[in-house]
Amino acid sequence: MTNTGTFVGDVMGVYFDDPGASESGLTNSGLIVGNSEFGIGVYGTGVTINNQAGGTIIAGEAGIYLEHGSTGGTITNSGFIGGTYATSVGIYSTAGGSVTNFSTGLISGGVRFTAASGLIVNSGSIVGNGSYGPVELDAGGTVTNLSSGRISAAGTSFGVKIQGGAGTVINAGQILGGADAVTLGSGFAKPKNTSKALRGQFAKAEVEPRRKVAEFRVDNASMLDVGDQLQADHFVPGQKVDVTGVTIGRGFTGAMKRWNFRGLEASHGVSISHRSLGGTGGRQDPGKTFKNKKMHGHYGVDNITTQNLEVAKVDVERGLIMVRGAVPGSKGGWVMVRDAVKRPYKDAPKPASVKKRETAAPAAEASKSEG
Repeated sequence: MTNTGTFVGDVMGVYFDDPGASESGLTNSGLIVGNSEFGIGVYGTGVTINNQAGGTIIAGEAGIYLEHGSTGGTITNSGFIGGTYATSVGIYSTAGGSVTNFSTGLISGGVRFTAASGLIVNSGSIVGNGSYGPVELDAGGTVTNLSSGRISAAGTSFGVKIQGGAGTVINAGQILGGADAVTLGSGFAKPKNTSKALRGQFAKAEVEPRRKVAEFRVDNASMLDVGDQLQADHFVPGQKVDVTGVTIGRGFTGAMKRWNFRGLEASHGVSISHRSLGGTGGRQDPGKTFKNKKMHGHYGVDNITTQNLEVAKVDVERGLIMVRGAVPGSKGGWVMVRDAVKRPYKDAPKPASVKKRETAAPAAEASKSEG
């Protein structure tokens, strides 16, 4: 089949349905639109799709969807393949196959293989969306990014993700993640109490294992070198901060304590039900209690963020940050302190108060020979 015009479908633009036989495929240099689901839906084996320069394949969920295609499904692209929504995927396959994206090709929303391995060769551009990375192979596969190729994320922290099987990435172009971040550690931990993955990361960084590790999104200008230490005067008195912690556990509590319900009357007409929550559902209609109804149950041990607390004082020598306000959590608990999102401090020091890693002292010079 060859398309040089326009195919528009309410569900799919083009639909292949022959799971028991081989079909020749499609060559497109026109426009194919699937309003709600897929631009091209493939449910046959051995289908070949060639989207030529100037060709456009777009849809609501995925530009091209492959199912029951075994490893015979082949897609080549020199045009545009993408979706109409922020969460749309360019090419989605539950049956493996191969994708070749040429230098003029753009795949918006990324390429995702879920149930079988895939082969991807890219010399054009593959861009992820806010929900998925630009290349995700959930059952293993091979990704070759040639010198002119660009694989870039949008909202995710990885450019290529391979899991669930053997994977190979050959890169001669650009593979870009979606965000810059620094990983900070606090406290000290014994190596035996640290996971093998973290032990490897600490060993590579030549840093003693830390008890707590957290990642913070930053801009490229605020990146730190491995081994740098943030000091307490990273925050300044008067600055507003957001503090996250785990609230105090209160066990199984009633609705009055858990949700601040008023309870029933304290006197007339109430017998041994003063602190009950009252009705929890209807009669025959709806005949059930809806989910998320505020009732008695476990209270506490929740991650809570209190915003816009004020830094009262800092002690650099002892590494203390004194915060005025309702800091969540029990005494001795761990909290995460971040610059306030809603009320940023304009005069915050940049770069922050950073203590550089001490370098090893140079070796002593050999004593000069006499004479």
